Amino acid sequence: MAESKEAKRNQGFYGPSIRGIDPYSLLCMAFRVITAIIIAIGVVVLALWLLYQPNTLKVFVEKATLARFDLAENGTLYFDLTLQMSIRNPNKKFDVCYKKMDLSALYDGSRFGYLSLPRSRQQPKTTMVISPEFRGQNLVVGAAEKHKREEREGFFSVGVKIYTKVRLKMFVVESAEHTPEVDCYLRVPAPANATALVVGFKRTECNEAPLSVEEYEEIVEKMGNLKGVRLKAEDVAEAVVYLGSDESKYVSGLNLMVDGAITVTKGL
Repeated sequence: MAESKEAKRNQGFYGPSIRGIDPYSLLCMAFRVITAIIIAIGVVVLALWLLYQPNTLKVFVEKATLARFDLAENGTLYFDLTLQMSIRNPNKKFDVCYKKMDLSALYDGSRFGYLSLPRSRQQPKTTMVISPEFRGQNLVVGAAEKHKREEREGFFSVGVKIYTKVRLKMFVVESAEHTPEVDCYLRVPAPANATALVVGFKRTECNEAPLSVEEYEEIVEKMGNLKGVRLKAEDVAEAVVYLGSDESKYVSGLNLMVDGAITVTKGL
């Protein structure tokens, strides 16, 4: 009996052969698993992105002050501009990571000032306040006529452009880097114009068209003492013609204020 069992053990095995693990099959399996994981992550990220659709940042210029804005005959602009700007992150879930924030100040299409702010991170539903200051001198070509006209009108049209590189981040999910640009069109009171200083700077939302002349005329009308009369550019021009004519030959030492009695009623 023992010999019979030993004989069976020594007989050849004719069943299916046992193969080793094929490296190519293992590689294909690993590739499939990795691909499935990547697709699953992509679907989750897309679902979160669609669920919490990011909103555009809201940028306002709260205050703008010119201590100096003089243009020399050789085209050199001497400037001292101070701004207070607010940047609102309206998103409920996304942090905003500012990788770069550069600001340029422009007049008549020419850049006269430049600032680069440090990196920062803004939490959801918060407002960040920045106070850029532009001081110095720079060459501005071809702006002499515009500068003279706006100096007479009392408001300078100054542009501020913001160049950014940002990423949106929620938990461990971070968006690709994108580079939104923000344009701010400002009408800043001339430093030597009393009427313009009384009217003051109007809070301005960036990426919106500047106020029209009619809108500013309405603001001045509301501040003036002469109700129902709106100040026009022609009114100032006619006062200048009067001072330059023979009719005013004996007028001297007079500040002729064409302002609807704003300086009187406001105690200026």
